[in-house]
Amino acid sequence: MTFPAIIQTTQSPLAGLAALLISITISMMGAGLFPVACVSCITVFISEFLLGY
Repeated sequence: MTFPAIIQTTQSPLAGLAALLISITISMMGAGLFPVACVSCITVFISEFLLGY
């Protein structure tokens, strides 16, 4: 996803921002595209669950 879309398409912008930051961190550690995408999706799912969306 592109930068504005990752924040705007989630129920909460905080969930999108958390996924963005974690994705950047995981990719800087050398993870490939598929693991980064999986971690991003899981991050959004857990963040929105904890935020009550």
